[in-house]
Order: sequence, then C-alpha cells, then structure tokens
Amino acid sequence: MSLVLPIALGAACGIVGSLPMVVLFERNLSRRGRYDVGHGLAAIMASMALLMLAMGVSYILAEDVCLVFCMATIVTFLALWVWETLRAWRLDRRMP
Repeated sequence: MSLVLPIALGAACGIVGSLPMVVLFERNLSRRGRYDVGHGLAAIMASMALLMLAMGVSYILAEDVCLVFCMATIVTFLALWVWETLRAWRLDRRMP
C-alpha cells in the first residue's frame, strides 16, 4: 500500500486537531476577545478528542498504516504549534 494517502490524511487530521487551540490563540493575540482558563481547557479537550478519534479510526480501518498516519498527525500538530509559538514570541519582542 502506498504511504502517500495515510501521510496526507494524517497531516489533514493534525491540522483539524489543532484548530480549536489555534483559533483561540489567534483571537487572543488579536485582542478580539478575552478568554480564561476554562476556554483554554475546552479547546485542549476538543483537540484531544479529535486527535484520539482520528487515531482510533485509523487503527480500526487500516492497522497496517496506522503508525504512519499517527506520526503524520503528530508531526503536523506540533509543527503548527511551533509556528504559533514563534509568532507569539516575535510579537512579544516587538511590544514595549
């Protein structure tokens, strides 16, 4: 079986799984809203649920490529957070 499809689907699931926290983070950076710890915990739980659901479904449907799918999901998820962390760090260094 070709590994292109599991890698592409894993990357897409990593992006979808990181969206709840990225949206909350971006809104907070742009000062469009003030969010508390409860909103952050809800975003983390939604993200975790989406990622675990995707990985569980991949294990059930295609056990032979589950590791490739899960690695693509995790790498994409972490890459998005490195990007957001660097953006926040750069914006923080500009502010007086």
